[in-house]
Amino acid sequence: MNKTIDEKERKTIPRFLDYFTASTFGLLRAIKIGSLYDGGVVTNQTKIGWTTSHNLFNAVDLVAEAIVTKDFISEDAFNAAQFINRNPKSSWFMTKLANHYLEGTAIDAPELKTVETYQLKISKIRSFLDIYPGNPVAWSDLALSYATLGLRTKATKSMAIALQLGENNRFVLRSAAGCFIFNNEPDRAIHTLNKSDLGSIDPWIASAIVAIADGYNLKSRHLRTAKALSGETGLSDFSRSELNASLATMEIKSGSNKEARRLFKRSLIDPTENALAQAEYMKKAIGLDSSLIDDGRKKVYVPFEANTIRYYFEGKYRECLEAANSWASFDSINPDPVIISSFVASTCLEDAEGAIDIIMKATPAQKENLSVANNMIFSLIEKGELRKGVYLLNKLDISVARDDVKLMLKATRGFAAFRSNRPEYARELYRKAITGFKDLGDNRSAAIAKYFLAREEKRLASDYAEALADEVKEEVKRYEIPTFNILAQKL
Repeated sequence: MNKTIDEKERKTIPRFLDYFTASTFGLLRAIKIGSLYDGGVVTNQTKIGWTTSHNLFNAVDLVAEAIVTKDFISEDAFNAAQFINRNPKSSWFMTKLANHYLEGTAIDAPELKTVETYQLKISKIRSFLDIYPGNPVAWSDLALSYATLGLRTKATKSMAIALQLGENNRFVLRSAAGCFIFNNEPDRAIHTLNKSDLGSIDPWIASAIVAIADGYNLKSRHLRTAKALSGETGLSDFSRSELNASLATMEIKSGSNKEARRLFKRSLIDPTENALAQAEYMKKAIGLDSSLIDDGRKKVYVPFEANTIRYYFEGKYRECLEAANSWASFDSINPDPVIISSFVASTCLEDAEGAIDIIMKATPAQKENLSVANNMIFSLIEKGELRKGVYLLNKLDISVARDDVKLMLKATRGFAAFRSNRPEYARELYRKAITGFKDLGDNRSAAIAKYFLAREEKRLASDYAEALADEVKEEVKRYEIPTFNILAQKL
């Protein structure tokens, strides 16, 4: 059984980003209306930094703020953008940022980085910390690089130091939450955020608290404050975007779709890419007007995840793969873009070799996810590399895996058994997986597993094929699984 993603599981948990990216996206800016600038960036601190010293750091800071504040007439920001483009030390993101300001061009993600790239980055950060050991931002960036390489213990140790040095720094707190969630420590993430002095005054921190508490059924002492911040008109719409999206998602869970729509509308006035993606996931569930999302999309210059999901549900699979590749580059510890792109390649486009290539290029953090491993195994078997696929399947440690993941892998064992010419054993494994999903109340996954069973029965031209295909068509329609609705028509 090839694994895709369940849009209903998505929460607006803050991404674990490096400082430069977070700054570029405006996630570190002031939260109050009027505090960013008065009449443009020229009165802001970024202007002072740039005029004092013409260097890349100050140039990027000025241009990023000009984009956030929508000041496209600043001569200083224009000169800073040109400075970035002329500087041979400018990174891909710096030049993309400059061109976005100068020409309105989109910012695309780079190619996926290699392990060696992250190892070199770790070396550079550690050299910096030898000189400036008290810099919490550098420790946070070090934690992200370790996490991307799958070095969880080193990542959490580095993040613990970052928190000691910057316990009330918004960037550090949101990064710590992302780091601890990655390390399967949601309790630690919510505890860190709950004890922060910023939890009651900063919508960025309040949003993270709501999203994690809702996603992992944890207690939060800031929920009432978060709701108050959501309606605080003195705060910028951008700073409240993720908070409104988090609260909207919580309302969906409680069955209040009307209130969810109202909050999502607020979140899309000036959205972050995270809030935009959340709205894209949830729009069908609550009947959210797609035009609101499209309007919000125009204000987000890196809508990688939102575009991936949009193309996925529209059946535009080539476009989906391109967007997912950018998403995977940008969100280096998140397995979701790799899960969805490898699924689209192998199942929707029938390109098992393409799916294998996608997974091979993923970061170690993304590869270690069991759903990604499952998609690799499925694709290898689909390609005809049965022995290699079964070998990897047998090597997996699923002792601490969730029940639904164990059932997914059981279905994949059924797939391997079919391709090993053991149809009766294969059917038994698939039926156990289907029954197990139903026992968990996960009828969608049960229907998806049944689709793959029906696909194999059709391949064998078995006596079960036609009746099973009819069942699958009815179930994927009933449980609203649009992609499989399309696939089932080919049975």
